[in-house]
Amino acid sequence: MLARWASIVIIGFYSLEVYGWSDMGHQLVCDIAYENLQPKVKNNLDILLTALPKQHKALISKDAAVDFGDLCTWADKIRSLPEYKSIAAWHYVNVDRIDQSVHRGYCVTGCILAALDQHASMLSARDLSAWARLQALMFLGHWVGDLHQPMHVSFADDRGGNLVRVSGFDACKNLHAVWDYCLLAENKKSRQQLLRVLLNVAEGIKVAGSEQSQKSIDWANESFAIARHPRTRYCQISAAGCQAITSKSLRLSANYWRLNWPVAEHRLAIAGIRLAELLNSLLTGQVSSDAVDVISR
Repeated sequence: MLARWASIVIIGFYSLEVYGWSDMGHQLVCDIAYENLQPKVKNNLDILLTALPKQHKALISKDAAVDFGDLCTWADKIRSLPEYKSIAAWHYVNVDRIDQSVHRGYCVTGCILAALDQHASMLSARDLSAWARLQALMFLGHWVGDLHQPMHVSFADDRGGNLVRVSGFDACKNLHAVWDYCLLAENKKSRQQLLRVLLNVAEGIKVAGSEQSQKSIDWANESFAIARHPRTRYCQISAAGCQAITSKSLRLSANYWRLNWPVAEHRLAIAGIRLAELLNSLLTGQVSSDAVDVISR
């Protein structure tokens, strides 16, 4: 079954206008994960990275070397390739505006929750080729990042905030873009500078020992709760559900970044921790009960 899926499921995943974190956001999630890998797992991951074909490396970076963080942008870079267009909906999960939580019924035709299950299974399958497993690894790193971006657990009618026009950030003209890029960019820090900040946040999360669920449905519901929160300005809760705030351009307040960056910061950090825990299980040859929660729901 897994071998058959290797030729079907490892074909593209992308939806125009739908990104989950910018390149830097995905890099940071996977940078955090890499720093939290067990030595043996880190070595196994490094070996898998050598299976990257030159033409795919060129899509990711012009530099001589790429690391795991760089490879976690791959699922967005392949959008123009014909062989990677058939499973676009697996970058996100859409729910109804009346819903207060996410359930797997929305994944009947495929979504990010199904993508996590499938690629976690493929990564742990030792009978697959190194290239098939590397693709599963790159997808998996990307999916964990996407699922922790609140606009990826949202509503279809506004394309996850892509149609919610906003002002207040010069570089971002819709709400999805604000969460994808501008909340990060407003820090005016490099990838390495932000990594140091986020590693400190991640350490605090680990010390606290809270919010460590390895169930992807829990991650989805955390993101959905943030999407519905009044602070996010995505929708307004009423008897009819979480309805659009306005059909016109929404002016975001001057303190929008101050209120929401700590939320985005936490999501990036905890995504990295959770990805590390998952990879520490899948790349040792031992699938823990926590990992099975993600794989088999």
